[in-house]
Amino acid sequence: MGKTATQVLMGLGGMIYIDDAHSLKLPLPKRYGVDDIPLVFQDRQFTKSGYFSYPKTMMTTMHGYRGDVLLVNGTVAPYMEAEAGLLRLRLLNASNSRVYSFGIDGKVVKLIAGDNSFLERAVDLNRVTLSPAERAEVVVDLSGMQGKKVYLKDYQSGAKVLEIRVTKKAKVASRVPTVLTKLEPLNLKKVVKRREFTLSVAGPGRLLINGKSMNPRRIDEVVKKGDYEIWEVYNEPMGMGMMRMVHNFHMHGGHFRVLSRNGSSKNVRAWERGYKDTVMLEPSDRVELLVRHTDYSNAKVPYMYHCHILEHEDAGMMGQFTVV
Repeated sequence: MGKTATQVLMGLGGMIYIDDAHSLKLPLPKRYGVDDIPLVFQDRQFTKSGYFSYPKTMMTTMHGYRGDVLLVNGTVAPYMEAEAGLLRLRLLNASNSRVYSFGIDGKVVKLIAGDNSFLERAVDLNRVTLSPAERAEVVVDLSGMQGKKVYLKDYQSGAKVLEIRVTKKAKVASRVPTVLTKLEPLNLKKVVKRREFTLSVAGPGRLLINGKSMNPRRIDEVVKKGDYEIWEVYNEPMGMGMMRMVHNFHMHGGHFRVLSRNGSSKNVRAWERGYKDTVMLEPSDRVELLVRHTDYSNAKVPYMYHCHILEHEDAGMMGQFTVV
């Protein structure tokens, strides 16, 4: 506790693939390292000797760590070779605080999955915006592009983050099915409780949830196993007079559905429509999350919720809950 940002920056972060019988039957690209590629994005500063540099200052604490070199799967200026067919990219924002907006110049990508599940149907997009810890899966069609290059870009910074060289003919015919999965229908009549979580800044180095800093000896919320709840999360733009920060909200032990953003379900972004465990909030944003914990209850051992901008988490923007 209090050292997550440093430890993740030094290497303690990665990706887990979770498949089941249903996902393996889908005709999506699924040849790991060939047409199914994990992409872990991190930004870093380096010393003159080539070591990671982590200047722990109040500016870093308040605004999050920013590196001037982008790493993809631990590699500077990466490229990959691809077949001239469908390419599946599994994106993970593993940076401490940076937000990315991914897209491929001249290409529409099909968004097929978010943090914890497929979407029910693929969505055509030009951009996918991910805050720290958010994940997404996209499929890009490289058919007919043998001998050409395309670039995965971060449109927040304008940087080309991955060069994709189309060098081979496609050996396997894959496709994106019309229906990817079936999610549980949203039924708000089942909701039995509403909880509110306000993310705020109380002063230099003091980042709070509901006015409280993380205390491992305090249980902040007690959740009943199996209950449907709405968790309303608000990014308060006050604190320090005029402080306006991006935060996000990450929940352990389960997942949620994003019901609304700023009062309307129409504001829920495409990559927020499946099961998620992390959601981004701009200053003054308010999101409603449908939460249900179904496993691993324990009246004493808690789960956590926190801002996944790691410097904010380390500075106290974290709480604990038990499932009973």
